[in-house]
Amino acid sequence: MYAISCNPGQCVAVGGTVVKQRPKAWNLSLGQWHTDALPNGAYSYRTLSSVSCPLVDMCVGVGVIGDVYKNGKDKGFAEQLTAGVWHRMALPTGTLGLSSISCVSTTWCMAIGSEYLDALGQTTRTIALKWNGMTWNNVTAPVTSLTGPSPVLDAVSCSSINFCMEVGYSVESTPLAEAWNGTS
Repeated sequence: MYAISCNPGQCVAVGGTVVKQRPKAWNLSLGQWHTDALPNGAYSYRTLSSVSCPLVDMCVGVGVIGDVYKNGKDKGFAEQLTAGVWHRMALPTGTLGLSSISCVSTTWCMAIGSEYLDALGQTTRTIALKWNGMTWNNVTAPVTSLTGPSPVLDAVSCSSINFCMEVGYSVESTPLAEAWNGTS
């Protein structure tokens, strides 16, 4: 298990399996854990790295899909739990692997991620996405305070649609924290 989100009466944990990295979700309700079924994919590996549940029985999980046999590039994916069933969510074309999500309601979430390291050990791009209840949209993730290689974005936490913090580090291990103010 990599991440967990709880509401009174329910907790949802996400992760992946070691063999063939298949995403997993576990649901704790009424004192019992059970495994949730997730949509399957034909990829080398696919794992959920983060989950956020703004309501009981409504969660969004994000993660990484990899297809090392085709092009070696990782991309992001998102799943939504509604009424006990997980469904794939459409993301903008070219979405990178997603590492964290924070939802403040069923109609507002922020997800962040980074492209994995290139051959020189540097990240090449970062990403931030905003969910409006219908679609995911790219948000500019400035990270202009650091020079050199792009930073790695690890986690995001939002207390409202007008305030989020994302944290991470540069390849040189310089700590990074950025705030969202509702527009940038």
